[in-house]
Amino acid sequence: MVRHLVIDAGPLIDAERKPVTANRIIALAKDGVALHVSTGVVAQVVRKPQQQVKLRRLLGLMRARDIDRHDAVHVGLLLSGTNGKDVVDGHVALMALELGCPVWTNDHKDFTAFNNLKILT
Repeated sequence: MVRHLVIDAGPLIDAERKPVTANRIIALAKDGVALHVSTGVVAQVVRKPQQQVKLRRLLGLMRARDIDRHDAVHVGLLLSGTNGKDVVDGHVALMALELGCPVWTNDHKDFTAFNNLKILT
């Protein structure tokens, strides 16, 4: 069983439209899985917070991690080793690699360049 999971933007966007995805996130939290999200991902998905009540509730189940100076340096190093350009994807990958856990994403191709990264779709 997975103990930690980093969630990318895609599943969160899906959760707003598809109850099955929202229910899966809730079930994971109830099962004791520590859910993690980059604040960069939060910025990608929150557009109208007053209307995104379900999303806000789901985000409340997650541990949000800022891209601080330490992470910024390590994301830059990680991206330089993969020729990557997307800082948010780099932060998501960094979090998962440091936690030793998978990333749940809808964009598998965005993460294939990161070695040793487990991906759930």
